[in-house]
Amino acid sequence: MLNHKSFLSIIFVLYFTYSTAQQTVGLFHQSPNAFNSYTLISSVRSTNTYLIDNCGNEINTWETDEVPGLSAYLTEEGYLLKTALINSSVFNGVYN
Repeated sequence: MLNHKSFLSIIFVLYFTYSTAQQTVGLFHQSPNAFNSYTLISSVRSTNTYLIDNCGNEINTWETDEVPGLSAYLTEEGYLLKTALINSSVFNGVYN
């Protein structure tokens, strides 16, 4: 049988765990002021690039083998332009 202190300790741990939990997946916030459009996500921690709608639904995914750079663009024709970190002897546009 649980004594009073043990019961309060369990309640405290459960409350603290629930109250400090943070959402890590999915749509976090949908503002009524947002444009009715898509969002292109290219994380530096993933080789994939995602196109999502305002509800967080995945529209398209591009998978690459290269480590991503710092930018990605979607052309009007639907092509993905993405910078990548590659092993190369090119530095500042000059071949070494």
